[in-house]
Amino acid sequence: MVLGRIHTDPQICGGKATIRGLRLTVDFVLKLLGDGFTAAEIVKEYPELVLEDIYQAAKYGAWLAGEQTSAASWDCWPISTSHLISFNSFAHSVPMPVPSQ
Repeated sequence: MVLGRIHTDPQICGGKATIRGLRLTVDFVLKLLGDGFTAAEIVKEYPELVLEDIYQAAKYGAWLAGEQTSAASWDCWPISTSHLISFNSFAHSVPMPVPSQ
């Protein structure tokens, strides 16, 4: 999937994903869509954007939602990790990560 309109730069918006490097973040556009604004309404309100910008922001959001993030992966850990200690026998000095409840 090519998302050429989505950029990240540590110097722009704290490194958040932006549309074409503008100071309009992908999460802002997705929030507008979630609030019921259409792509056409967003482009009308923010004329520096075009419809393809909105569509790529939505594609990026869908892709990101489908990815397993580190926070989500903790939800997959069992409540007790004591049975995993045998897998860690080679590194007893390394503590097992404990997911937050």
